[in-house]
Amino acid sequence: QRRCATHEVAFSTRTPADGKFSHYLVLDRLILEYPKTIMWLGQRAGDVQPADYKAAERAVSVSFDEDFANAERIFALDGVRRAMVAYWADALADLRERNAKSVYARYHSYDAVSQLLEYKRARDKVVVGER
Repeated sequence: QRRCATHEVAFSTRTPADGKFSHYLVLDRLILEYPKTIMWLGQRAGDVQPADYKAAERAVSVSFDEDFANAERIFALDGVRRAMVAYWADALADLRERNAKSVYARYHSYDAVSQLLEYKRARDKVVVGER
């Protein structure tokens, strides 16, 4: 299995011989608390391994095989979004605390995580209010 290089968060590869796609995401290890999601990954030749990030102690690399059209289904699985937000919140807080910038800093936004959380809270209120 290919390990994530520095700063890679998500990527897909396609095997020229058979045209199959393999997908990789870096998430918080919180994902391990969702057995149905881990089983979904396993059914698609997937795996969860520690990620190669020294600064992100909780990071795991999630891999799975799926055709490209159906790969996005992973984002609807239990815990995936939560594990993404947890990973980014931790990684961006670490950068902020160390007053550090990565070579990809222009793509990082601490405010993006807080905006996602605000959106989720507002959406949850609307859904609860409609019931």
